[in-house]
Parts: sequence; structure tokens; C-alpha cells
Amino acid sequence: MSVLLADPDSELDYAVDWKNDGYLQAGETIATSVWSITPADGVSLLPSANGALNDGEASVTVAGITAGKHYLLTNSVVTSAGRKDDRSITLLGQHL
Repeated sequence: MSVLLADPDSELDYAVDWKNDGYLQAGETIATSVWSITPADGVSLLPSANGALNDGEASVTVAGITAGKHYLLTNSVVTSAGRKDDRSITLLGQHL
């Protein structure tokens, strides 16, 4: 599992591309997308500038990361076919 560095002073978009990662079947779309982060203390999950859902890609803007802390950012989805899954991204707060 890879770890992405996140500067505490930044507000950055993170995304999961469900379509191009081969998860979505032909004609299937993301019906719902929910983001969560652990630990959540002081962290804000904001709507992405690109939109929460864009052609099979779910995105979110993360702000308020603390230097030295590890975070697990998770996207949980339900598809138009009723299938459920989630993907996680590990973040490490570090001044860049």
C-alpha cells in the first residue's frame, strides 16, 4: 500500500476512478458516493472543484491534515446495479 504525503497547509483533491480502474461494468454508473476519513479530528472533507462524481470518478477535497499523523481516506460507493464497494487512500501529514 502506498502512502501519499499531504501538506497540512494545503487543500487538495483526492479521487478514485471507478470507471477506468475496471470496476464499473458497461452502462453502470456510481449512484451514491460517500467519503470518510479516520481519524477525523480537525479534518474537513469538502466538495471537490471537479464535482463529487464525474464520469465514474469520485472526488473530494481534504483540508486540515496534521503533520506527523496518518489518515485513512475512504470512498464508499453503491452502483446503479446495486453493487457496493470501497477504496481507501493512506495520507501522511508532512510539511512539504
